[in-house]
Amino acid sequence: LARARSPSDRGCPPSASEGAVSAIRSPDALLRSLFIDGCRQSPTLHQLAGAIGRTDGVVYMTIGACPFRMLRGCLLHAIEDTGNARYLWIRLSANADVRTTIGLMAHELQHALEVLTRATIRSPRDLLTFYQSTESQAYSANPAAGPFRTYETRAAIDVAAAVLTELENATGPLAADDRD
Repeated sequence: LARARSPSDRGCPPSASEGAVSAIRSPDALLRSLFIDGCRQSPTLHQLAGAIGRTDGVVYMTIGACPFRMLRGCLLHAIEDTGNARYLWIRLSANADVRTTIGLMAHELQHALEVLTRATIRSPRDLLTFYQSTESQAYSANPAAGPFRTYETRAAIDVAAAVLTELENATGPLAADDRD
């Protein structure tokens, strides 16, 4: 018997076919699959996805280049507020191994959670103001980069490290997977 999903249960989908019910989505089949595998093997990623699922946010993950091209992943400094939901976009590099990609997902999803847990962040300006404030505890990762300035938080670094450690210690599809 399949467990009924409540409207607030929008974290990790139980399977790729049920990805649309998650608050974390991707048009890319490989990213969806990696996200589900990561959720199964990383309690940290599972908890992070659940926390995002309890917000009014929807996060789309896509393959592509970040504005500051040397980054392998980024939360775009864009947000769409429909009144009922806020939409964010993450871009991930296509040239990373499986575990690294899942770690990058977790890192960028932590940034998305930092934004989505603050109801006052409803525009790109609000997002930028937040990361420039002391409240975010962020630091500018490349202050000389002009309009492509990036911000980093200790929480995102720590989440990625925890997920990578959990994946290294896990047994299952990622441990035996030849995708990396």
